[in-house]
Amino acid sequence: MRTEKGKSINADNYVGHKTKILSARIESMKFGAVVRLISESIPLKEGDEIKDDKELRASKILGIQTSETDGAFVVTVGSNLDKFLKEKGIVIEKDYQMGDNIEELIGTPVIIQKTEDGYLEIA
Repeated sequence: MRTEKGKSINADNYVGHKTKILSARIESMKFGAVVRLISESIPLKEGDEIKDDKELRASKILGIQTSETDGAFVVTVGSNLDKFLKEKGIVIEKDYQMGDNIEELIGTPVIIQKTEDGYLEIA
């Protein structure tokens, strides 16, 4: 099997870009439940290409816990999810189940940053 360099982007070109949250879905991962945030599509800068005409998006994964009393999803005080919600001024009113989108987060304005690995992340 041969190795080829794929199409790529310069992530530095997108740091500071303003967008909104498109999806805030509760999902199951290896070590528990998470809220996977995905941004709206980010317009490509001149010279950047992505394989197979996919869209450029940023994401963020935040852990969510379950209550010891009734098993419902809860935001633990001081958790990364709690800090994110407070920073954005969001209060989650409804109860959600696995697979649901957290409606209160949809459309929230966010800024794009770059991770240490060079990926685009929601800030």
